[in-house]
Amino acid sequence: MSDNASGHDGELHLKPLAHGGVPDNTGHSSKPGHDSNYYKSAEWSPDGTCVITNSADNHIRTFIVPPNLLEEREQPLKLEPYCTIPSFEPVNALACYPNFDLQDHSTALILSTASEHPIRLSSALTAQLVGSYPLISPTTEAYIKPQALLFTPGGNQFIAGSEALLSTFDISRPGDQPVSSLKTGPKSGRASWSNPATSLRGLISALAIDPQYNVLSAGTLSRQVGLYDAAGQGECVGVFSLQGTEADFMISGSGVTQICWSRCGRYLYISERKSNGSMIYDIRKTGQLLSWTTDRQAVTNQRMKVELAMNTETGYEDIWAGGTDGIMRLWQAPHLSEGPVSPTSQTRIHKGHLNSASKHPTADVLVTAAGQRQFMDSCANSDSSVQLWQISDAS
Repeated sequence: MSDNASGHDGELHLKPLAHGGVPDNTGHSSKPGHDSNYYKSAEWSPDGTCVITNSADNHIRTFIVPPNLLEEREQPLKLEPYCTIPSFEPVNALACYPNFDLQDHSTALILSTASEHPIRLSSALTAQLVGSYPLISPTTEAYIKPQALLFTPGGNQFIAGSEALLSTFDISRPGDQPVSSLKTGPKSGRASWSNPATSLRGLISALAIDPQYNVLSAGTLSRQVGLYDAAGQGECVGVFSLQGTEADFMISGSGVTQICWSRCGRYLYISERKSNGSMIYDIRKTGQLLSWTTDRQAVTNQRMKVELAMNTETGYEDIWAGGTDGIMRLWQAPHLSEGPVSPTSQTRIHKGHLNSASKHPTADVLVTAAGQRQFMDSCANSDSSVQLWQISDAS
């Protein structure tokens, strides 16, 4: 299925390479569109050998991609999960170990968090628990529920974002409390002791580290973004709100779900739930809103992941994102423009919500995850699947 949703500058050509339905209770793939289960997200492992998914049944699955993926064949390959990490509670956040290497099983690790449990480090190939890291409230002694996880670039530590709190853990010390904790602001909206310029309120829901300057960016569901030196263990550089900007009036938003730094460390790309695009801030030069993508069709409470990927032909970074209409859209080098930026090209590849897109680290291959909560009368109008696509023409 790939019918062009034209309009804009051109058609986006994606060739189907492999697909898989949502696994049923036995672990085997069901027919797309015939289960209330669906894929919430899919992303490549850092080494590009595996696809890691999170689904509505609370399980994390690893798909090992065959090395002959790009060979010519009459029909796309069928994907089946190699390993399933079960969970009785919804997975609030997950992160792949940055040194993930399929040839070294000890590095094939996934970090995840669920309510009423410590943060878990598990094998992506055996589902074995490698380590757990408790994040406990000192006042209630209950587990704190992080909504964002991020490994530091070297992989020696990871950061957990929760309610007005950044917690840094040493991966080599399972069972220990955080090596550092930073309160980003008051939990109560009525508190008045904090400085608005350095106070980040609300539930931290997205994290990213600038690889050039080691600055941590943290976004919240209350539509604020904070910047912190030393990967979140240093001083607060500043806090700004997404409300009231020109982009806010055009594409709206109701809470940050994803943050990405450009490779040069100058631009910050911010995506929200219930939004029709992403905002781009020029952090290094002006510190102000630069531009924003439009026409995404993603006004939903469901988290919908975007992908910031380097275009090897232009040398610039592009944004890939799906919408609730099943259309994949591409915005080429949106940081070169000011104000609203329309999609460069697009095509419909799914029926229903296209929840995430992730580009292979080195090849022109996308993995997409699709699906939504279905009712009996809507099963024929949407699909729940994970699929691999070759980017054959993105001009």
